[in-house]
Amino acid sequence: MEIINKIQQAASSYLTGKLSYFDGTHYAVKASGFSETKQPGAICIVARNHCVETKKSYSSISRKELQAILTLEKKNAAQPTCYRVIENAKQDAFEVHKTVFSVSVETLKNAWLLIPESFLLGTLYPKQLLSVETPSGTLYSYMSDSLHCLYQAGLIRSIEAFKHSVGLPDDVNDQTLTLSDYAKAIGQIGVNKSLLELLRASAVCTQGKVNANKLHALYIAPLMTFTILLGSAVGMQLYQLNKNEAVALAASDEIKTILATSNNITQMNAVIAEVNEQILSKPLAYHHWQLLALLVEEKVKFNFLRYENNAVVVDGEVENSSKMLAKLNQHPLVQSAQFTGAVSKSGDTDKFNLNITLN
Repeated sequence: MEIINKIQQAASSYLTGKLSYFDGTHYAVKASGFSETKQPGAICIVARNHCVETKKSYSSISRKELQAILTLEKKNAAQPTCYRVIENAKQDAFEVHKTVFSVSVETLKNAWLLIPESFLLGTLYPKQLLSVETPSGTLYSYMSDSLHCLYQAGLIRSIEAFKHSVGLPDDVNDQTLTLSDYAKAIGQIGVNKSLLELLRASAVCTQGKVNANKLHALYIAPLMTFTILLGSAVGMQLYQLNKNEAVALAASDEIKTILATSNNITQMNAVIAEVNEQILSKPLAYHHWQLLALLVEEKVKFNFLRYENNAVVVDGEVENSSKMLAKLNQHPLVQSAQFTGAVSKSGDTDKFNLNITLN
């Protein structure tokens, strides 16, 4: 137990040394406070004024389908983006909290993990009303089921105004953190439950840091090693088989054993060949997602999406519905695609309800 504690303390100390804060200026975070630095640390806390936070509800959809949609969105995002998904079992829905970090990859080129400041405060001080002095100014925060985080500006000139704006009762007590208090609180996240919670709402920033050849080497090297070992093993088996056949010419029992071994190897090779053929003949992704990828490429805004009776039903908005319909009807998986009801114009987009019958 003592060894585990020492390992945890060493890891916490290491991570604390890699912490930084960004609000347009890079700051190293120490127990003594914030100090300007030229480069961010591996773990970078991004100020509230450099995060765009939105939330959206998804109903009548499985978690697997939701994750597929979010993965496609994240893949096409121009800036680092993270998602926090909250399930509402009573309403059969998911609430997705999306954070877009409005910073360039070049600005945070040394940072690997981006943590939004608002969620950091909500995780360190759950269900607490906070007034925090940050390098960017006074920040008010409160997180229970929902996250609220605003700077002191405009109509929000005091903690009381913020309290009323988020619907908290008057008897809720607030806590004030000075700049040095805030730095100490950040430095205490370490390897504990707080850090694990923060990972749920953080973005891993790998663009420009990972060499594709090195990534391929991660699986090619073990695969080549396994192939060499397997070839050596098969070679040894064949050698031993030939040796045994020469020795067993005078003993029928040994001959039967050798023949049985040979048959087993032949059967195993046949099974391996069949498995390889089956694997190579199957697509790497479920073919229905090809249609979803096509709709995403056409920049469709989904209201709902479902699959029933060998058909995909889509309700959404798109800039050019005719172009989208033409592409769908040309797709080899589609038997027919047609709008159900009229296509209505809303600003620059066409609102539609689409029925796609699959082959």
